[in-house]
Amino acid sequence: MKGIAAILIILLPITLIVLALAVKRQPVDELDRQGLALFNSGDYDAAIKMWQKGLEIDPNSLVILNRIGVALTQKEDFLAARETFLKAIEIDPDYPQSHFNLGLLYLYMENEAKAIEELKETIRAASWYPETHYHLGLIYEKQGKFDLAAEEYVAEVNVNPNCAGAWRRHFILKEKQETQPREREPASRTAE
Repeated sequence: MKGIAAILIILLPITLIVLALAVKRQPVDELDRQGLALFNSGDYDAAIKMWQKGLEIDPNSLVILNRIGVALTQKEDFLAARETFLKAIEIDPDYPQSHFNLGLLYLYMENEAKAIEELKETIRAASWYPETHYHLGLIYEKQGKFDLAAEEYVAEVNVNPNCAGAWRRHFILKEKQETQPREREPASRTAE
């Protein structure tokens, strides 16, 4: 009987902590749902305000920070969006969505080097993360690095077979490579 009492004494505080966290999550989840509804209706300012209320309850919510960053991106407030994604990365450097969103933001800002860096961080954090290889492929293709682009499209199809864009770009590149002769290396001269 003493053993059971000891176990209950140990489990009681843990149970209370778990219940407190669950109660804390409910308002945050409701604010998140309301924010999503506002975001989907195009009211980005109201969505951000709703999500900021959620951050008052849970300031480390990576989901809400990323949602705010995406809404700021939609408003083309790129600097505030960048700061929001960086804050999320500071909280958890291994959360792939923050790196992915920051990578896309850099792509919108036409900073391809930073976009590549963040998309590679996404892959480091989660090699399966959808659309990451696809966006890397788009960047490499734009830069004229067609072999790298093709590799990224194939990598995307391997982790995300439903990515129609990766399939399409891969076949377009393959067709271009088959119809356009590659530049040949100049023939080396042999000493006579």
